[in-house]
Amino acid sequence: SNVFFAPMIDHSIKQSVLYELSEKYTPKIHIIPMTFPAFLIKSNPDKEAKYKKIMLSVMKLLGADDDIAEKDMNKVLENEKKLAKFSKYEFESEFEEVTLEEMNVLLPNLNWTDYVNAILNNPNVTVNGSEKVLIPGKEVLKNIYNEINKMSDREQANLLLWRIFAKFAANFLKTGNENEAIYENIFDRQDPSTSRSENCVNQIKTFFPNILDDLTISHYLQPEERENIKNMFEEIKDEFENIIDQSKWMKKETKEEAHKKLRKMAINVGEMHSNVEHLLVTLNQIKVDDYIGNIRLLGNSFWTRMVQGLRTPKDPWICEAEDNAFYWPDFNQIQINVGIIKGSGVEITKDLPTAILYGGFTASTLGHELTHGFDD
Repeated sequence: SNVFFAPMIDHSIKQSVLYELSEKYTPKIHIIPMTFPAFLIKSNPDKEAKYKKIMLSVMKLLGADDDIAEKDMNKVLENEKKLAKFSKYEFESEFEEVTLEEMNVLLPNLNWTDYVNAILNNPNVTVNGSEKVLIPGKEVLKNIYNEINKMSDREQANLLLWRIFAKFAANFLKTGNENEAIYENIFDRQDPSTSRSENCVNQIKTFFPNILDDLTISHYLQPEERENIKNMFEEIKDEFENIIDQSKWMKKETKEEAHKKLRKMAINVGEMHSNVEHLLVTLNQIKVDDYIGNIRLLGNSFWTRMVQGLRTPKDPWICEAEDNAFYWPDFNQIQINVGIIKGSGVEITKDLPTAILYGGFTASTLGHELTHGFDD
């Protein structure tokens, strides 16, 4: 029954979570149980009827005998409905932290350390019994585990095969005519009305999580503009040092600490991800006319990269197109998005008069964010 619980690694994190952390965030291993369509959890007879019709059609297309397909799929649907009652749709749940040793007690008949190491499949990245993992609740896992163990081997196999097929088809075989879709697609923005082109873009952003930011930087921000902003930041730091020195209300010790913080303060502007997100051996195998094969290659490569980065702190700098700039206290670093450089206020260009540049962008953006490092 272990195959019904998948070890996964989080590859994204909300900015609000990073704000709450006192140190850099490193990825976590999640133990995710099998998930089910929302309409099975909430019980929707009309959608269930459509769903069953799809199940039977697929099995018959794959060559199954009509009577056997009817019997097997009826049982699959029955078991899905039972398990759905214990499940929470996708990842809409609060996670609980446990060790792999605790997992051995919670879900016995399996060595969870060996299982997770087998899935990671990297001798340089391994776990032991003390490794902490995130689960969607002990009761949720126990209930699903106990229900699965009531099934025969054939029932488990049929359920697993159908879940794999249904999830893959729903997520990767979008045709563009899903207005009546009953199954959510993880790459849709909000609902099945998401266009096929936008869905495909979201797939690319999943497998190449930094590509949109890199393209935004490359297209809109010139190298000399980036260097100019960094130079202005250093100049405004120098001026702020003078302000600290001239402050009469600050004690000597306070000034020394302020100088230390100021000297270590960094700026992130137009930093592209130079590391290749997929190995060249993988990219060289991509074919124009083999969508399914490409998904398999990129999926395996993506997982390999996720495992390699399991102990590496996450990069919080995302959404370059957003019209924003901010100071991260945990990193003592300022982020200046391309969106604000080329968006609202003074648009930065190499031809902009120096007076306007310093009176506008330098003061209102760089100076503003710098002072956030000292306003608490």
